[in-house]
Amino acid sequence: MSAPCALAKAPWLRAFAAVASIVVFCIAALPAARADPHDEPIVALTPGAIVSEDLTRVCRAGYAGSVRPRGHFWRRLRDEAYDRYGLQRGHRSTIDAAGQRHPAYEIDHLVPLELRGAPSDLRNLWPQPLVAAMQKDRIENDLHALVCNGTMKLADAQRAIAHDWKTALRNSTPRAFGRRYYGYPTGTSARGLAGSLRMHTAGS
Repeated sequence: MSAPCALAKAPWLRAFAAVASIVVFCIAALPAARADPHDEPIVALTPGAIVSEDLTRVCRAGYAGSVRPRGHFWRRLRDEAYDRYGLQRGHRSTIDAAGQRHPAYEIDHLVPLELRGAPSDLRNLWPQPLVAAMQKDRIENDLHALVCNGTMKLADAQRAIAHDWKTALRNSTPRAFGRRYYGYPTGTSARGLAGSLRMHTAGS
């Protein structure tokens, strides 16, 4: 017996087919999963800020730790950064199955300290989800290595990561390095982003 004939003689099959079609439609209509909106900073709040484009201190061991804000001053900056992004205290952490609370974000420097990012300028700070922050850390380390071995100019690395940290290496890594180590196609130099990037020098 053909399928149409079976449906015609069995009302329950028609009902089942109708329900199944509704379920399929509803699943198809569900929005695609979105990344946390805080993966990337809001440009109006966090355009990026630097101390300078001076290379003399950046490549010294321990530089980033020596300028990192600490103590009460850092806690105040951290709370201000959260508040600017509308993340109140109850929304800054997650609770696991055992009822334990864990941080969901870290306050990150858009232009990292190892690239002479401004340590305490709110224009360089935003609450970034921990998973994204770990990914960004690897990119920061690679950019720092490129700057310190003379492959990339510090200013180019600063502009690239402030423009979009996810594509900073792809858009500014030199041809040979990018293809060999990252598989990225050759992109435009970060220097070409200067016209559209609103990055500040701390104190300005």
